Amino acid sequence: MTGEGVLPAWLPVIRRYLLAAGAGNLVWEFAQMPLYTLWHGSTWRQILFAALHCTAGDLGIAAGALALALALAGASDWPDARFIPVLLATTGLGTGYTVYSEHLNVIVRQAWAYAPAMPVLPGLGTGLAPLTQWLVVPPLALLWSRRGAAPPASVRTRESDMYGNGFMGGGMFWGMGLLWLLLLVLVGVGIIALAKYIFGGGRRD
Repeated sequence: MTGEGVLPAWLPVIRRYLLAAGAGNLVWEFAQMPLYTLWHGSTWRQILFAALHCTAGDLGIAAGALALALALAGASDWPDARFIPVLLATTGLGTGYTVYSEHLNVIVRQAWAYAPAMPVLPGLGTGLAPLTQWLVVPPLALLWSRRGAAPPASVRTRESDMYGNGFMGGGMFWGMGLLWLLLLVLVGVGIIALAKYIFGGGRRD
């Protein structure tokens, strides 16, 4: 139980995790876009919208996977205790949902399709790029988010007092995070525009 004005140790970890997961998935979505048919014959605006839309979904999955992992494998003093079980559970839940979602949307609903360059998992047909995404991004985001976790209570109390019990500090934190995400979006737009220009709009099937 934390005292009045003391930030719980898990709160900054979850904040950093959400920012890292958002940024990591955004970069990954842009990087793997040529492995989907959308890349070939679509405008850069359509590609940008698809990448941002998928990133928003990824962030929701990442948050839900962590919440469920904490409920199943966490502890009251996480992340000091049971960090690795929660990390493994988060990765497993995200990966499992990805296998299901890719099969449903690619094979059953045909909501999107893989380009011939996409390697797939034998038997299931799941693309290896989105599968690897969920084996890499969530654990790295959690490991990074744990850096400097759980400082002494006196330090957290001073930080809380300095920033109005965490309100101003939280606002500054999210503001910087949004600036970084905006920068990544702008970089992604530039990469897409350059690639579409170089390759003349992509190959049409």
